[in-house]
Amino acid sequence: MTKAQNLARLRALTDMVLDSHLGDLRAKASQRQATIEKLEGLRAPTPMLDDAAGISDALAALNFQIWAEARRAELSQTLARQTAVWLDSRDQARQSFGKARGFEKLVEKTRLHPRPKV
Repeated sequence: MTKAQNLARLRALTDMVLDSHLGDLRAKASQRQATIEKLEGLRAPTPMLDDAAGISDALAALNFQIWAEARRAELSQTLARQTAVWLDSRDQARQSFGKARGFEKLVEKTRLHPRPKV
């Protein structure tokens, strides 16, 4: 097997690793975005209670606010974890991209300028 063939095989492997890391990055980004959308959904305005509202309406609104605040705290923690995982995944994808482009350039260089056999 020639050096060019070996480089081509290594390039194919790095492309597969890159595809894998990019797929993982897309999945992590999608999960993170879903959590962001859930947080945005909890940012509903506080219901205004007028004089016609009874005590049960006021208690229901207060209970909702308590629940929503706890849910926001939980989602914020989840978002922080997902962001850390997403950043790690992004770094892996960047490294894989660099390796794949490096092998691509090597393959192209060996194709354009083959070394004479000695």
